[in-house]
Amino acid sequence: MKNSKIMVTAALAGLLSVGGFANYGHAESMEPDSSNSTQVIEPAAIKPGTWASAGFKIIKYASNTWLFHREATKSVTAEAITLSTGDIGFNNNGGSGYGASTKFQVYVNEIGQLIDAWPETNILNYLEKLSIIITDEQKGTDVVSKTATHQQHIMYTANHHGYYTVRWVDEDKMKWDLWLNVWDKAYGGIGTSSATQIHTLENAAGDQIKAKKINGSYYFIPSTDHKSSQKFDENKSLSMIDIQNQLYDNVLQKDVNQFKNYNVGDKLTLDDSIQSIEYDTQTNSTIIGFKGKDDTLVRWAFNGDLTKEYAEGDVLKLKLTVVTEASEFESLDFIQEATSNTRAPEITDYLVK
Repeated sequence: MKNSKIMVTAALAGLLSVGGFANYGHAESMEPDSSNSTQVIEPAAIKPGTWASAGFKIIKYASNTWLFHREATKSVTAEAITLSTGDIGFNNNGGSGYGASTKFQVYVNEIGQLIDAWPETNILNYLEKLSIIITDEQKGTDVVSKTATHQQHIMYTANHHGYYTVRWVDEDKMKWDLWLNVWDKAYGGIGTSSATQIHTLENAAGDQIKAKKINGSYYFIPSTDHKSSQKFDENKSLSMIDIQNQLYDNVLQKDVNQFKNYNVGDKLTLDDSIQSIEYDTQTNSTIIGFKGKDDTLVRWAFNGDLTKEYAEGDVLKLKLTVVTEASEFESLDFIQEATSNTRAPEITDYLVK
């Protein structure tokens, strides 16, 4: 790092109660049971340039069983140190054994360095969020306590050197990839440049995975085997789990922003039964849940009160279009509309007539 040193060490996740911003009726007050706390193991104090040999892994509780298929990765550049945990199943998602919270302790050696934390999940889970809390250990106070959705950054500029703790908490069974950047003060964080950059993240064994940074968001570059030449007919119906699998890279064992069998402009049909439905008066939207992988719900919001028109067990057929997210990366037209507007999409705009 340029004229600075940043060290990341480990600590036990503890009990905490978090307040956040309400959105679509998702509860934000969390008090995880201490028995669900998870330990983050860092074998040694880490300095820039030594991460590849130091190793960085997360284990179930205090056992020696590794949590996730892809080990945690890190990247050291002139601008920032970057950590990515790999996919973690909160609250035993997928039988991971992982608890409701985790935390990293960050040593900031220079005033003005920026702590930048954010979560990533499958783009279909756009309503899901977790709490991110940044604590000033010297003062013993939380300096940031907010919720974040997929790829939403929570930042804090350090006003003194010393230890800060970044905690992630989720009360739901959800899979997250937790990211942490600590920026050198000369660069100021994600807003300083819109240039596209390729970052190579490396785990303790030297295995590498590449991510493309575009306008502050990191997109994992899919493996060469992910995009199939076999295209599905647009009349083929898919469940929500089928669509999730379209975005899962079997080689990386990681969700990516490309569909296996569809390209930009292709249409696909979601044909699935409603697992949950509720009306949120605060946002005037109806949250409909579909069965997702690992016994989770994928929740989508639609404008207005639809609880008199639809019920649990009803089958919805929605026509969706693959669109460009950024560069070669892809999303769905519904997801783009839902995340770029304050009002939820109209269900009639997507219903198969």
